[in-house]
Amino acid sequence: MVQEMGRPKTDVRISLKGKDGHTVRVGLIKSLGGGWFIYRDGKVSSRHPQASATKIGELVTLWLKSQG
Repeated sequence: MVQEMGRPKTDVRISLKGKDGHTVRVGLIKSLGGGWFIYRDGKVSSRHPQASATKIGELVTLWLKSQG
């Protein structure tokens, strides 16, 4: 019997509520290499499964600008 592992506990959680009222929950888990694993609404992000802190900041900045 194969048992699947659950989602690991996140180190950082961010909730982003867009102007359309839809909320996206982003979970970040520190990797051993110094980057971050990215979860979106509890699942591994399909666009950016792993990124540096700088890249995550750039992505959040782009999202914030799109909400203005």
